[in-house]
Amino acid sequence: MKNKRVNFKKSAGFILVLLVLSASLLGCFNVERVDSPAIREEIKSRTVKQITSQQFTAITQLWGKDFASSIQKEMERYLAATKVNPAEICGIRGLYKTDSVKKIYRLQVKLLTRKDLSNKALSPKEIQVLDAFAYNAENKLPPSENVQKLNDSLMLFSLQLPYNSAICKACLQGDPTNLAVLNVIIPKKTIVRNITVKELKKIK
Repeated sequence: MKNKRVNFKKSAGFILVLLVLSASLLGCFNVERVDSPAIREEIKSRTVKQITSQQFTAITQLWGKDFASSIQKEMERYLAATKVNPAEICGIRGLYKTDSVKKIYRLQVKLLTRKDLSNKALSPKEIQVLDAFAYNAENKLPPSENVQKLNDSLMLFSLQLPYNSAICKACLQGDPTNLAVLNVIIPKKTIVRNITVKELKKIK
């Protein structure tokens, strides 16, 4: 009887080992099963990327131009529609696509005019850039764009809109210079998370 008890204990131990090994194997298979585009995207976002200040500037130039162009077109499309409140559009409010993009990429978007030169809510860098655009407008120089580093975590892309654009006509009152500037503030974290290693290699 004593030998039988010993054998039973050994058998139970062996079964326990098998159960542990089986659970481990199933765990491995489960990892493969839960693989999904969302997880691969998360892994990509966590990939260590060394981005230089020059690359941040170049990426802001590319992305900022795309963002600003898309926002400008949506604003003009809404302004051309009937039964729309120009004040809402000029305040970058109620724009379906723009609101979605702002949320996804954590953007700050502002439409600035000459009056904003005294806006204390703006950063010194934003005032400096707006002042340069104001000089261009006063002298009827061609509209241009600008990229600046706001601080260690934010990049700024500014686009001066055409003097005869629908946005200038609808949003500017009493300004003979027709100065309207779209500011798009892009977090550096957004750039790091969304730029691929392949894209980054193309940008110097």
